[in-house]
Formats: sequence, structure tokens, C-alpha cells
Amino acid sequence: MVTKNTASDLFDFADEIALISSQILNYRIKNKPKLSEDAITTLEQLEGKLDVITGQVRARGIERLAQLTAQARKEVIDATAKAAGFLKKIKKIEKVVQMATALLGVGLAVIAGKPQGIVEAVQNVVQVAKGGDETAETKDA
Repeated sequence: MVTKNTASDLFDFADEIALISSQILNYRIKNKPKLSEDAITTLEQLEGKLDVITGQVRARGIERLAQLTAQARKEVIDATAKAAGFLKKIKKIEKVVQMATALLGVGLAVIAGKPQGIVEAVQNVVQVAKGGDETAETKDA
């Protein structure tokens, strides 16, 4: 698994390589009068190789960050999918609660012995069954 530390470690390593290259450059400049042409050439080549390696290691760090970003994106997508599934369950539960409430309204109207209340409660059950969430109480409001 790619972690932020992996990318950070690569960037830190690249910085260390760059510092070594800079120290070689400083050494070469300060000691130029004392160094042979071959030594100067060798140090310049070493600096160049270290600079190339620094760039390559930084590129690997960027790749690691891209992988980390892709992982994070996948986690967000997965979490969103789970949330969508959870919302579907909640909507089903809401539908069950609406139907139970509507049926309870029928029972209460029957107990109260009010024919008009029974008709309205039955209409409410039919409305909920059709998919509407409008209740008799909502209509009266």
C-alpha cells in the first residue's frame, strides 16, 4: 500500500542527493586551482549523474503521490457507493414507516367510529401504496 510517508521519503531522499551534488559543486569551485582537469571533469560528471538521479527519485515521489491520490479517490467512490446503498435502505424504511403510519390511521379511524375519517385514512393508505408520501394530515395543513 502506498502511503504519504512513501512519497515523502522519496522526496527527502531526492533532497539529500541534491545536497550531495551541491556539496560536490562547492568543493569543485573552491578547490578548482588545486584540482587537475581530470578531477574537475570527474566531479562535473558526478554532479550531473547525481542531478539526474535526483530528478528520477523526485519523479518516483510524484508517481507515489499520484497512486496515493488514486487510492483516495477510490476510497471516496467506494464510500459514496456504500452511502447510496444506505440511503436506499433508509428510503425503504421510510416507506415501511409511512405505510405503518397510514394503516395505524385506518385503525384509529375505525376505533373512533368516524366514517369520514375511515375513508380519508384508506385514501391515505392508497396514496402511500402508490408511492406518494402525502398524508391526510398534510392535505389538511
